[in-house]
Amino acid sequence: MNAKQRATHYRRLIEGQQRSGETVAQFCSRRRMSRWTFYQWRKRLSPARQGAAASKLPRQHSSQSSFVPMTVQMAPPLLGGGMEIVLSRGISVRLGGVVDREQLRSVVEVLLESQRC
Repeated sequence: MNAKQRATHYRRLIEGQQRSGETVAQFCSRRRMSRWTFYQWRKRLSPARQGAAASKLPRQHSSQSSFVPMTVQMAPPLLGGGMEIVLSRGISVRLGGVVDREQLRSVVEVLLESQRC
């Protein structure tokens, strides 16, 4: 394989890993490829490293988007002011009225501690 063919081969592998949803370790293990090699090629082919040389290498474009669909919903304001904190586990904490800095700090500390447990 010449240099352009190797670059194309590894670019396809890198894009395949991104589309697969697998970790790099899983992806490389299934292909009996060292993670070091994968990371070296990913670094070598990164746009920041390629600079002007990027236009010289053949580019492979994926027909699949790497964006995740999402919906943004505006919540109605809490009556009397306040705020709501929604955690990734679906836990919601509502603080009514005027929330001062110390009150918010105490709530955040408790939430962070509960996430560690």
